[in-house]
Amino acid sequence: MQAKHHTDLGIKDDHMWAMVAEGDIVPSVGRLSALQEGGIVPSDTQFGSANMATDTIGHSDYWKRREDGQASLSLQNQARVIVGEYEEVEINQK
Repeated sequence: MQAKHHTDLGIKDDHMWAMVAEGDIVPSVGRLSALQEGGIVPSDTQFGSANMATDTIGHSDYWKRREDGQASLSLQNQARVIVGEYEEVEINQK
């Protein structure tokens, strides 16, 4: 991404969401290969996203269900954003 802040993309303050799972290497690769100075990615605090909590591991598990068939926290948070239930989204406190 070549933006340093979500407003560079024309996104309102309360409409930029990001999610990073443990073991997801995509943000690190993005930071290293960023085309702008500073290597900022959407999950970085200074980008201004609300970082959703996740209970999955790696980049490909965000869309998987738990072993018991129930929706993972990652899926639940994504669904809440999609349907506009922003107040129900669990935010990563890290």
